[in-house]
Amino acid sequence: MARVTLSGKLTELVGTRHWGKKGQCMIQVSLEREPSGKTPIADRYYCCGFYLGEEEATAFRPGHPIKITIEQD
Repeated sequence: MARVTLSGKLTELVGTRHWGKKGQCMIQVSLEREPSGKTPIADRYYCCGFYLGEEEATAFRPGHPIKITIEQD
């Protein structure tokens, strides 16, 4: 199984959408890639949005560090 963990910071809790009966909250995350050689600073930072269940999202706070793990079955 392939797995990678990315480190970053939660920048914003965007809001809640309701799909069916459960609410979904979007979080904005900034990620930084390890500097390597001649990679310009602008190419090392990424911003991503993720949807979480409303209950899970309440545990996250903007400005705090986070880790995102991606696994392939």
